[in-house]
Amino acid sequence: MEYIFQSKNTCLDFDGLGGYISSVKFAGSVSDFRVDSITFYEYTFFQDREEYVTYDVPSLGLAGYQESLIITGISAWTFYDRPYYSGNSICIKPNSSPYYEPLIIPDLEKNSPRIPYGFMASVRKGCFSANVVTINATSASTILSNLGKL
Repeated sequence: MEYIFQSKNTCLDFDGLGGYISSVKFAGSVSDFRVDSITFYEYTFFQDREEYVTYDVPSLGLAGYQESLIITGISAWTFYDRPYYSGNSICIKPNSSPYYEPLIIPDLEKNSPRIPYGFMASVRKGCFSANVVTINATSASTILSNLGKL
């Protein structure tokens, strides 16, 4: 699996990967890669249904069925295990980068022990939990490089 992050509006040439690409997924805002957003995916490695949010959502459509996610931008997000911002919560703060590198979590169960599978029923932009976790881009990169070794 290959992850490509581009901070400029450029085209990519996949000629060197001829016959090896089965699909391409896009995450984040189509208008600006710096927009604060979360893209939830139903299965690991960004498969099947997805839900894209840029604002507070009191009841997620994929509630309890998110196995991977991608966070863009620099804002913190608070995840709740119950609808309407109730129940247990965790605040995820991406470590800001001058390049706005997205936070990529391909498998919530294996790569993020702090966000339990099936945990997210609602989400708010900002940090509203005493349980705060900062995840930096190097952690995400380490996760991705370790996945290549499996």
